[in-house]
Amino acid sequence: MTLTRDQLQSVLGAAQATILGAVVQQVRVPDHERLLLSLRQPGATHWLLLCAAPRVGRIHLVAGPPPNPREALAFQGLLRKELKGTVSALEVLEGERLVRLTIGGSWGKRRLVLELYGGGGNIVLLDEQDRVLGRAGSPRRPGSTAARGEVWRPPAGAGEWVSVSAIPSGSHGDLAAHYAALEETLREAGATDLIRRRLRGRRKELRRLAKRQERDLARVGAADALRRRAELLQGSFHLLSKGAAAVSVIDWAADGQPKVEVEVDPRLEPSELVEDAFRRARRAERAQIEGRRRLAATRDSLSEVEELEEMLTSDPESAHQLADELLPAAKRQRQGRRQAGPRRPYVPWRTPSGHELRVGRGAADNDQLTFRHSKGNDVWLHVRGRPGAHVVIRDPGTSPSPELLLLAAQLTLVKSGLSVGDREEVTWTRVKHVSKPKGSKPGSVVPRQGKVLYVEVERDALDVLTRE
Repeated sequence: MTLTRDQLQSVLGAAQATILGAVVQQVRVPDHERLLLSLRQPGATHWLLLCAAPRVGRIHLVAGPPPNPREALAFQGLLRKELKGTVSALEVLEGERLVRLTIGGSWGKRRLVLELYGGGGNIVLLDEQDRVLGRAGSPRRPGSTAARGEVWRPPAGAGEWVSVSAIPSGSHGDLAAHYAALEETLREAGATDLIRRRLRGRRKELRRLAKRQERDLARVGAADALRRRAELLQGSFHLLSKGAAAVSVIDWAADGQPKVEVEVDPRLEPSELVEDAFRRARRAERAQIEGRRRLAATRDSLSEVEELEEMLTSDPESAHQLADELLPAAKRQRQGRRQAGPRRPYVPWRTPSGHELRVGRGAADNDQLTFRHSKGNDVWLHVRGRPGAHVVIRDPGTSPSPELLLLAAQLTLVKSGLSVGDREEVTWTRVKHVSKPKGSKPGSVVPRQGKVLYVEVERDALDVLTRE
């Protein structure tokens, strides 16, 4: 665990002769919690570790440094610029676990303060007036939270800085070995906790997905009822006529052969009504089959996650390996994309024809997508008369194909929260014809002209899209 005050005095006292008067030759910062100084004494070079990590905070000599980090941290560059000369003072703050090294020469001095606390500390670089020049990690309590350029101050009620007294040399090798073993134990425990959190998140995600799939199945409607409706209309074809909103037919298969009122679309011809009824029935049957298949796959994945959560207690090593295979790679890829660059206000999708479809992430992001991340001749789509996602087809050409427009319209409906079987109008126009009224809410725009597509939600149509 983090060094106590007595342990800190003992370790520093044993290392005092090695640290004081040494010339700082190298600085390495492997992460935001550790710093290593190469200290040169006549005839020998020593490495001093300053660690502010939670539960393992310490300072002691080590056999050698870790490899240089693949990407140098800004704090390392600052230290290499500022820490020049010899270590002229090694002090501790009375009543606290704070260590101060004073380093410099005739040109000036710099102070390096190690703040040690059980829950994690910090390493802070100060100038001669104790103003903060930089720190290894973000400011956090109970350490100093002084911003860059502000004066670093010790905790309230602390004593004075006192020089470390020399103590007969102890074994820093034993201390390094002890903390190496402790950090390995903490890493294993941390890895298990991380896997457990990831599995818990995946379990919640799968449960939400299963509920959504169950709702979609319920909204599809009973395929048998739609098939029966189509057969009733076909059997009563002679009663159908364009312009009627309903037709009264006899249900010959039901007990008592009752008359049934069937609503129809008055805009369609009789043949079109029958064809549309059978098309709806076939679509519902396909949707139910696919929906049941997807729901079964989701429930299987959920069972695997729950079994892994139980295995973490009995066999954590095997659980780690299986979890790496089970947890979706797409999530790790998205995390990598988030780390690789600034956040984009849209999610990009790619069609089989190679066109890019951009979907706004939220209301304010919709504005950014439409007015800052699109060209004037890009095609813009939105569900008519209700809030929803802005979708943009990038570089669609002078005459976008009906297939491309319908695919983009399906994406617009789904990303606006509509479910399988819902039918809505989708407005499309060129981005240059979209304007935002002054003072309007985020995401609220007005298309000055446009055309309308009347589309029914079919999630299966989006299977051809690839998320980038």
